[in-house]
Amino acid sequence: MKRLFSSFLVILALLLTITFADAKGKGHGHDDGGPKAYKITQVDPASITVSLGESGETHEVFAIDGKTIITIDGAPATPSDLKAGMKAKIQAGPDNKAISIHAGEAAAHPSKGRVG
Repeated sequence: MKRLFSSFLVILALLLTITFADAKGKGHGHDDGGPKAYKITQVDPASITVSLGESGETHEVFAIDGKTIITIDGAPATPSDLKAGMKAKIQAGPDNKAISIHAGEAAAHPSKGRVG
């Protein structure tokens, strides 16, 4: 009986670990608990392209529509107000449609005094 109970606890612990790791591994701005931070590389009226990670070599495109909430430094904005180089936090659904985009000016590089 002790052996059966111990086996059950081990299996339960493994299942919980796998479930937690799967939930934690979601990303790319999808609606998994919060927006993800990106750098805007291109914007048009129907989509926003952003770079991922420190290198900026990987890009992702999010759809924008009339329901997408857009702010810049906390103020309401439109897609045409978004500019390449801005930092943005994007929350998106599983279909890569942006639910919200909260952007701000890119910070100056502390050691070089320039944007980027």
